[in-house]
Amino acid sequence: MRKHLDMLLNAIWQSIVYGILLNLLISIIVSISTSGLVGLIFFVPLSFIVGLTSAFINPLLLLSLAESSFLCSCNRTLNKFVFTFIGAAFGAIFGAIIMFSFVEDDKMLDGMANTLTQASSLIAAVSYGITNYKFACWHQSKYISS
Repeated sequence: MRKHLDMLLNAIWQSIVYGILLNLLISIIVSISTSGLVGLIFFVPLSFIVGLTSAFINPLLLLSLAESSFLCSCNRTLNKFVFTFIGAAFGAIFGAIIMFSFVEDDKMLDGMANTLTQASSLIAAVSYGITNYKFACWHQSKYISS
């Protein structure tokens, strides 16, 4: 029971810290380099929302991966790759869904809605991938023997 609580708390704090901070940092960099002020206006609040929701959804994903018997029996490199890949794929889909739901009917964006959705998907994929990689490293160092 203590192991599960420890994993849950670690997954939550890593998802909050890395999810929100990475989403904000990447969104600021992407928006400044691609679309300037328009990107900042849309990316920063939406990336905060994606990062905050990742704090509630990503721990469930991390715990299910950590408890998977397949991952416990494989080598460390493959374990980290699976955590990172599944997190990035989930983040890409989740980021696109969040952004698309916000900008779908926005007439002032016109052709930018698709670009914003793709960029949000990329931002969420990178932040989820990094967050899940960091959790995989922590999980291996604490619970998986060499």
